[in-house]
Amino acid sequence: MQYWDEIYCKIRYDVKYFRNQVIYVYGEKSSRFIDRISSQFNIQTISINIPICKNLIDVQKVQYSRYAANVVEDMLNQVQDEAVCIKNFEILFHPTLKTNPFILFDNISRNKILFVLWTGRVQNSMLIYGDIGHPEYKEYKINMQNIVEIQS
Repeated sequence: MQYWDEIYCKIRYDVKYFRNQVIYVYGEKSSRFIDRISSQFNIQTISINIPICKNLIDVQKVQYSRYAANVVEDMLNQVQDEAVCIKNFEILFHPTLKTNPFILFDNISRNKILFVLWTGRVQNSMLIYGDIGHPEYKEYKINMQNIVEIQS
């Protein structure tokens, strides 16, 4: 656990010099890492899927893309701290929402450090969600300094 604290402190220091302050955390123990830094450093964790679903109930489908991005931005901007952890955001890949979660997080991270629990794949400096041919498939080229693998 001490090792995770050191990783977090290094990331938090280094990320200040990035244009976009979003860190995708992935790997075998990534969920535990997010939970640990959330409790240890008092960082709020936001789950996005359920609030998005609840907020879209009364919205027409043609407005989903604009509305979904606004809901996420509002949720994250309401957090007063300089950092926030994000979990459960897979709904943002749904084609009817017409959002690009990577760009959305990049834009928000200009003002706030985002630690995003990445459940997709990482391959050749790419974040990959879904399988080729699936409607939710997305890939995003990313600087490897914005990715942290947590294995133990």
